[in-house]
Amino acid sequence: MAVEPTDPLVRATIAAREAPVPPEWPRVAAAIRERVRGVIVPAAPVLARTAPDGALTFVSTRVVVAVLRARLTGPDFVVSGLDLDVDRARLLAARVTVVVRFGVVLDEVADAVRATTEATLAELLPDADPAPVAVHVADVVEGDPRR
Repeated sequence: MAVEPTDPLVRATIAAREAPVPPEWPRVAAAIRERVRGVIVPAAPVLARTAPDGALTFVSTRVVVAVLRARLTGPDFVVSGLDLDVDRARLLAARVTVVVRFGVVLDEVADAVRATTEATLAELLPDADPAPVAVHVADVVEGDPRR
């Protein structure tokens, strides 16, 4: 004699597995997968380190962008875009787009963003040639730019 599960989630899972698959499901599933793939930002490997024996270490651009976003914070600006130009696993350039609080000196914010970006890239990609960093101020807003 089988014991019926009491957990509603377990019962729902069993019922879903036993239910027949609707004929339109493959088309719906394919459409969902296609949309998810469109949301995921493509990534590229970037050369980070070359060992003395010639072994290469790569870092995903997703990792580089995530670390940069985490470090590029401040009360007077927010990062609204971050692009890395990569060709053949070499970082060619970085572009950081920011929204800045009204009343701050734009050059000082841009210099701070550029310095943080350059230092972070040097830390994450120690054997890569330094890449130029462009800072673009996309907007100036009153109040907290993070809202």
